[in-house]
Amino acid sequence: MSTAKRDMKLFRFYNEAGEKYPSSEIIYKAESAQIRKRVLCNLLRSNPNALTLDIGCSDGYYKPYIKNYVGLDIALARLKKFTGRRVWAVAEHLPFADKTFDRIFMSETLEHTWKRKQILKDCHRILKDKGTLIISVPFGKHPFHIIKKWDMLEKYDISYSSYIHGHFTKYYTRNMMRHSKFHITLLKIVKKKFIVVKAKKMFKALWTIFAHKHSPLFWQWANRVNFIDKLIIKNHMHHEAHRIGMKYFFNHPEYDYYIISTDDALGTPYHLKLLLEDAEKYGFPVVSGWCSIDPQKNGLASLTVKPCHPNVIKNRKVLPYGYPFISIKDVMIGKYGYPFIKAWFNGVALNLVRRETLRKVPYRPFKLQRDRLCLTPETKKRGRGVMFDLQFAFDCARKKVPIKVDTRIFLLHAKTKSKSKVGVGKKEIKFVKAKRKL
Repeated sequence: MSTAKRDMKLFRFYNEAGEKYPSSEIIYKAESAQIRKRVLCNLLRSNPNALTLDIGCSDGYYKPYIKNYVGLDIALARLKKFTGRRVWAVAEHLPFADKTFDRIFMSETLEHTWKRKQILKDCHRILKDKGTLIISVPFGKHPFHIIKKWDMLEKYDISYSSYIHGHFTKYYTRNMMRHSKFHITLLKIVKKKFIVVKAKKMFKALWTIFAHKHSPLFWQWANRVNFIDKLIIKNHMHHEAHRIGMKYFFNHPEYDYYIISTDDALGTPYHLKLLLEDAEKYGFPVVSGWCSIDPQKNGLASLTVKPCHPNVIKNRKVLPYGYPFISIKDVMIGKYGYPFIKAWFNGVALNLVRRETLRKVPYRPFKLQRDRLCLTPETKKRGRGVMFDLQFAFDCARKKVPIKVDTRIFLLHAKTKSKSKVGVGKKEIKFVKAKRKL
């Protein structure tokens, strides 16, 4: 049977069921259904004002427990049984714009569909970045099972030739959610009857590394980070490296986060994990680590909590009194907050920027300068771009984008004996695919 014919048969079946099937109050009288209802209602109470889409809402059984409710169902007869915002559509093609809902809810719906991963991917599309997905499915051994005989269907004279009623295992559910880019925060098997899942959107990041000092210690820890895609830009001027990195990122829409660092800040794989956890858990537009400014000047951190002096912006010069770095000791004892500091400036120790934020506040040079590193005809004429991080801080402040710094992510600023090799040596752009998922 073709997909179109099968979908039409299911459409006719559910509309027929909507007219002849008893109300949800009768269906949910079973003890297991009442337990499921209590578990789901407890999850729904966690964010009572969230704009919630109920997929497979039937006659709006859960509407009284959700303040900001939108119901969607394939059975028009069911939708007519309650008032409020209702949408007549199929779950495989959700007619909503990207990032519309705070929460998506599906109770006993996925087991009646063939295209489950497609449905979940569409849910991922219309769910906001900090949104949640709550589903319940029957627990069992058969992910796809066509029921040939069911007393309830026969009782109400409903054709059951295409009725699907699958059952889910814990392993199948986890794989299904992971494949659809959802991160499970709760998976509970209740009374060996059904599975309840709460999940949030899983994001993908690109780590762009500007390599010019060739520090062996840096590559020892960077090579151990095998759970994230890396774009290594070697021996390019900073303005070229920024342009290459951002262009690659925007040309690959599968990435949600842009992480940037240089090869003179030493950290650990745990720092990358913390950074990604911060972004997913709190939804910060910009979050970063921090480092020491110079090992020989041990005592100052590469971040500030007060805006730069106005003369810096006016004269385009970094004056001694205009760059108010704070002490490492004050950061460590939590003087400015723990674990997060709302910083004005934080350098490029290890920065994470969300896609929409980078579009709004792209990296651009603070000024152009001519020096011995201006090697190309273009840079000899107009100068090379410098101090992108300072300009980024100015742009974030002007556009009211907060910068958060996780004080747990401390990187050591490594000072090499040799001078910077930016723009010197063989230029190379290398992409390294992640070997495993985080």
